[in-house]
Amino acid sequence: MLRRLADDALAAAQRTDDVATTIGPLHLIAASDRMAGDLDSARRGYARTRELSRQAGDARMALLETINLAAVDLLARDVDTAGRHAKEALREVADQPRIAAVCLSILGGVAVGNGDAERGARLLGAAEGMIGRTATIFDPDDRAEHDARLASAKAALGSSRYEAFANDGRSLTDEAAVALALALLSAVAVGPV
Repeated sequence: MLRRLADDALAAAQRTDDVATTIGPLHLIAASDRMAGDLDSARRGYARTRELSRQAGDARMALLETINLAAVDLLARDVDTAGRHAKEALREVADQPRIAAVCLSILGGVAVGNGDAERGARLLGAAEGMIGRTATIFDPDDRAEHDARLASAKAALGSSRYEAFANDGRSLTDEAAVALALALLSAVAVGPV
C-alpha cells in the first residue's frame, strides 16, 4: 500500500517539473524498499534523495537521509559504511538529542557488528537514555531496528552483562554519550559519503 501511494505521488510530482517535489515520494519508496528487505534498492533510493536534497538546499533532509543510509548499511551488515554515515550525521545532530539517539543506536549496532558488544551495549543504553530525557520515542522503524540491535548485544553478552553496560550508557549526559560514541568509534573514518 505504501509503495503504491508513493509511486502515485512520485508520478504526480514528476509532472510538476520541480525536482524538489520528488524528494518526499522518493524517500517513501526507499522506506518501502527498506521495510520489504530490498536493502540494495533502499540504499540507492536514500542516496538519490540525499543528493536531490543537497541540490535543493535542504540540508536537514540530506542529513536525515544519511541517517537512513547508516541504518540500511547496518542492516546489510556493512558496518564500516554504517559507522561512517552515522558518525557524519552524529556530528551534525549532537545538539538534537531525539535525532542523535538514533545515531547512537546505529553506532551501538556498529560496535556489536565489529565484535565489541560491551561498547555496543553502552551506546545502545546511551541512546535509550537520550530518548528518555526527551520524553519522546523512537520512530516505529527505528524502534524495531534498535530492538534488533539490543537482541544482538544481549546474545553476545548475556542479559545481565548487557544490562550492566547499558545502564552505564543510560546514566551518561547527552554530551558525554556523544563524546563516548565519537571517541570509542574513532577507528571508523569519516570522509565524504
